[in-house]
Amino acid sequence: MAWEYRQLEVKTRGFFTARLPDSCFAELNALAREGWQVDKVLRLTRAFGRTDAVSFLLKRETKSA
Repeated sequence: MAWEYRQLEVKTRGFFTARLPDSCFAELNALAREGWQVDKVLRLTRAFGRTDAVSFLLKRETKSA
């Protein structure tokens, strides 16, 4: 089984609590319809441990020739 990968980075909103924008879920659902699935989720911190963004690593099975 072979996989292809892609990354989706989403900026969070809010200062004290990091929240993902609603558009993020619509984009993830659209990618899921194309066969992508979330493999890993990484929290990106840049200042004082605050989560500024979330990076979704997605994968889908490649079609054999």
